[in-house]
Amino acid sequence: MREWQGRTYEVVVLDDGLSWQGTQYRSLSAIARITGTAWSGPLFFGVKQNRSAERLSSQAFVPVCRPMEGSDAAG
Repeated sequence: MREWQGRTYEVVVLDDGLSWQGTQYRSLSAIARITGTAWSGPLFFGVKQNRSAERLSSQAFVPVCRPMEGSDAAG
């Protein structure tokens, strides 16, 4: 299910495809095109993450902590 521009798109997964509003489709992308977007269906419906978001989430964040010069803080 996806809400897009105030409208809800609910897709039913069938053994031989997908159904949206009583019409059968072969792919999520075919249904996503109905919305007027040029997105891939899996990306539009949140089944697949955007590649740039995948790259960001796969990079480990390691903070580097160093005492500031001239700091009187005991460590």
